[in-house]
Amino acid sequence: MSILVLGGLFTIFALLFAGFCFGKHKTVTGAISLLAGFLNIFVLANLSYSVLKNGSPVAEIAPGVYKVGFVYQAGENVSLGIEKPIYGKEKDGDRLYLYQFPKKDFVGEIRTDAKKFKVLEAIKLTNGSGAFNRYELK
Repeated sequence: MSILVLGGLFTIFALLFAGFCFGKHKTVTGAISLLAGFLNIFVLANLSYSVLKNGSPVAEIAPGVYKVGFVYQAGENVSLGIEKPIYGKEKDGDRLYLYQFPKKDFVGEIRTDAKKFKVLEAIKLTNGSGAFNRYELK
């Protein structure tokens, strides 16, 4: 069971327990439980934001040429480790980001030894449902 599920269950329990305590006129215990529940909501929101931001593959990328760390093809998806520069006071260098794209969106051969990843301009769909990119590995 993931930490987010456990945290969600704890939040529900804390808020229900706070309601029970307020119903029995135990305001101090209820207030502590209510505070714990609300603090846990705040912690879960921050935790889930960082998990979604850093832990799951990204499926959108701006047009351009990128440096490839690795290429992995499984089924209908291609997973890429893209090296992007990070900037900051003490953090100059590259960071590896995980991207995942449908295999059908690639132009040409999908090479597992590729060193460059090129995102071609977005192609506008005629039915107005949006746009999608074409990708190339070199």
